[in-house]
Amino acid sequence: MNVLHLASWYPHEKYPYNGDFIQRQLIALSEFLPVTVIHLVKDTNLESNGFAISKHTRTNQMEEWLAGYGVIRTGIPFADQFLSFLKYRRLLKQLVDDYIREKGKPDLIHVHVILNAGIVSMEISKELKIPYVVTEHSTIYHRNASENLWNRPFIFKKINRNIIKNATALLPVSENLGKLISQFADIQKLFVVDNVVDTSIFNFNDLHYSDQLIFIHVSGMTEQKNIEGLLKGMKLLSLKKNNWKCKMVGPFSYEQKQLAIHLGISKFIEWIGEVGYAEVATLMKKSHVHILFSKYENQPCVNIEALCCGLPVIATDVGGLSEVVDHTNGILIPSQNEHALAEAMEKMIRQYDQYNRKKISESAISRFGYKTIGNHLVDIYKSIIH
Repeated sequence: MNVLHLASWYPHEKYPYNGDFIQRQLIALSEFLPVTVIHLVKDTNLESNGFAISKHTRTNQMEEWLAGYGVIRTGIPFADQFLSFLKYRRLLKQLVDDYIREKGKPDLIHVHVILNAGIVSMEISKELKIPYVVTEHSTIYHRNASENLWNRPFIFKKINRNIIKNATALLPVSENLGKLISQFADIQKLFVVDNVVDTSIFNFNDLHYSDQLIFIHVSGMTEQKNIEGLLKGMKLLSLKKNNWKCKMVGPFSYEQKQLAIHLGISKFIEWIGEVGYAEVATLMKKSHVHILFSKYENQPCVNIEALCCGLPVIATDVGGLSEVVDHTNGILIPSQNEHALAEAMEKMIRQYDQYNRKKISESAISRFGYKTIGNHLVDIYKSIIH
């Protein structure tokens, strides 16, 4: 089975965590099939006519072709954007031709995030008469997202819709995302494929709760994650309980830290900052509860990583979170309800011993581990190719 992977998002030297969840999904797949992924991105370090490619062996059965091209600058933003896309399209097709010469014509193209790789995939699919499928992770289909599809130009929406309609199947990371996309464009087939967790590092650690409950929040600290609301909820908790602290992991801002000072809760918060993937696992295994107070979500990786470590979670009931969190492994609360957040945190402090953390971990690992997701993708490919 020859499947070519084209990724619009993917980790590279400049942005090592960009689309790292795609990389993990392909590592999982490489346990069952040979995998080659091609990712092409603008590189400001290159001249306007520059092009550079590096090929990495990630696992015994996985290759990464990471390419960069120089930014075009005419001084006219629209012209820059259009010419840059034409260059992207030409170079990506060239890379696909190189792939075919080296590894043969693919049976299937797997697009990871619709734009921009989906445009080229749709064209190649017609030329070679092979199907393509699309995995989508983007939050642009949520109408309350700060950057949503409905705020984009007409041509952007039309192209996006055509890519979805012509795909043999859509592989969203949650049922909720699949429903949102189906309201925007016709879908031929839909298979939900969960995000994957490296369970060799995100796994159970029996950290007992004695006199202080340790909450942890891991995110990019963006508007979507509602850090301001999270801090205000902690303020409400501090008026009732003081036997807790929260580790804030991610690239926090000066304003966020100042808000904690203004609210008088600095003594309860440890600002960790941005850390690597493995360090996130270490921090989670030294914590008791994970908190996610997002305004909108699909299936955030940090949530399922926490569950694999055996941490019950407090999360807002948005997007695909209700597909993962229930009364056995956490508490769902209304979005942007700071009083509900404080109450859930207080309940965790009072009733933490009611959660079977080992069972939470085992259940999450069986669902989100490499073997499960890799097998699922192989089954989907077989059903489409045959």
